[in-house]
Amino acid sequence: MRKIFLIITILVVVLVGVGVLTFMGKIPALSSLIFKQVELDVAQTPDEIYSYYDEIGYVNNLKGETPKSGELVFEGGIDIEHTFTQNEINSWIAAWESEWSDLPFSNSQIKINSDGTVEASSSISVATAESFAKMLGYTDKDISKAKSYLEYIPDPLPLYAKGTASIVGNVVSIDVQDFKVAGFTLPSTISSAMGGVLEDITQRTRTLSDDTNVQEAVVTSDGVRFKGTVPASVSVR
Repeated sequence: MRKIFLIITILVVVLVGVGVLTFMGKIPALSSLIFKQVELDVAQTPDEIYSYYDEIGYVNNLKGETPKSGELVFEGGIDIEHTFTQNEINSWIAAWESEWSDLPFSNSQIKINSDGTVEASSSISVATAESFAKMLGYTDKDISKAKSYLEYIPDPLPLYAKGTASIVGNVVSIDVQDFKVAGFTLPSTISSAMGGVLEDITQRTRTLSDDTNVQEAVVTSDGVRFKGTVPASVSVR
């Protein structure tokens, strides 16, 4: 489902930002001995989102006994208007992690706070993120440069971000208020600079489907209020 995919893509963007900031000397060499992911205590099974797939007629060709690998193919369109709860979002994440082996995340978690802020935590595989970046349209030159930046960063990399995010009329707006790498809180100037990077990659995810149209995706105390068009099916090739 594209709308929640836009939220979870924040985690991918953070990885890109870490590489750039390391290259700039803003982050010291990190020790795997102190790497520990921030737990948000929002674990969920795929069952809840599978029920919603059935409700709207979304065809999920990824579901199976073993995770599938390959380039994602989204087809068709479904108009929906729905507020996705925190449980539904984390159920969706759990489904993707169990269905598609090329997803560079593990133990990904999203927490929506009463003040409208969103917390995101995940362990991201640098190696798997390379193929994911290609799918988002980054060039081999971009990826090679990022890999050189990430040379001294252990894999997988635990990341945490907190901030606000919204999409209105297909325009993404993200403000990162707190950003942690392996438990280290980065200066506010660096965290706020991540917003532009996040917006760029979130915009790129929408190009994976020509039919995707996000009229509104706004975080509320009840979840993510979404209105727009999402793909009708997903498969791999």
